[in-house]
Amino acid sequence: EATATVVSGMMSVEGMGSARSVNQHNDAQPLKSIPSEGKIDPFKVRFTQNSTSQFIRDQNGNEYPISDLVRGLKSGNIKADDISPVRLFEKTSDKTFRSLDNRRIGAFQEAGININYKSATKAEIINESWKFTTKNDGLSIKIRGVK
Repeated sequence: EATATVVSGMMSVEGMGSARSVNQHNDAQPLKSIPSEGKIDPFKVRFTQNSTSQFIRDQNGNEYPISDLVRGLKSGNIKADDISPVRLFEKTSDKTFRSLDNRRIGAFQEAGININYKSATKAEIINESWKFTTKNDGLSIKIRGVK
C-alpha cells in the first residue's frame, strides 16, 4: 500500500511499515511551558502516530480528504479559526510539544499556517496513548492511501 509522509510540510510517497504501539503516557503532561490555549506554528509540534488516514472529519462528522483541507487553508476558503483546536501535551523528558490530533497538524504544516491549540487533559493523554506509535520521535507521519 502506498503512503505519503509529511516532513517539513512536504508530502512524499513511500511503502508502509508496521506500526507498533509504545506506552509513553507516563512521560506526558498537560501543557505547562506555554499558555493552555492559543495559536502555534505547527512545525513546533511533533506527531504521536507513525501513520494516519488520508481522511479527516468536519465538525458534523462528515469525512473528506486531508488534501481538501490543505487546499482550502492555502486558498483562504477555510480559515484556521474554522477548524477545532488540536489538543497538545508536553513530553516531559525532552520538553517537546506533541499532538493528539495528528491529521490536522499535518494539514496545517502542509498549508504553512499557524493552528489553534488547547492543552490536552491527563485523561485525554492516557485514553489516547494508543496513538503513540511514532518510530521517528514524531518528526513525520505517513498518510495512508495517498498516491
